[in-house]
Amino acid sequence: MVAYNNTSLRAALRERLDDKDLLTILGILQLGIVSTKLREIRIFKSRSRIIDQNDRRIFCTKYTGLQGLFSKGANHNATTIFGRIICDTVKHELGNQGFFTTDEIPAYGISETEKRFILDENAANNIDLVAIFVYSRPEAESAKNLLDKILNQSHIEIDNLLHT
Repeated sequence: MVAYNNTSLRAALRERLDDKDLLTILGILQLGIVSTKLREIRIFKSRSRIIDQNDRRIFCTKYTGLQGLFSKGANHNATTIFGRIICDTVKHELGNQGFFTTDEIPAYGISETEKRFILDENAANNIDLVAIFVYSRPEAESAKNLLDKILNQSHIEIDNLLHT
């Protein structure tokens, strides 16, 4: 497991999110972080260059009840910023390109049909989030483990920031 500096996570959260935004994120995280084991999926007819370059394999983990945590757009400022902080932390710590999620699709050349396939393959429903890692299995495992750790730490850090 890669160690990371949670002081920089705390600083990024405080610098980029106000108390209202932190409360929004805390509301999503309040049920706790429950993820599944990493699952390999092959997508044979994707137009995604990212997936194609990884021999049409992706590795996924489902986070129960966290749908919306990485939503983007004008109505999702808090989650857009939070998602960027988390992804940048994973990228920085592991020296890779991070990850993406079903909240962000369609994007990255992945269609709505492929998103539904990914959700179905992970037994995810409309309240679940699926994180997608497009790497070798060992690198995907490292990224998933770090993401789990950062999400759990984020809950603690946000709670601390709101009560100081």
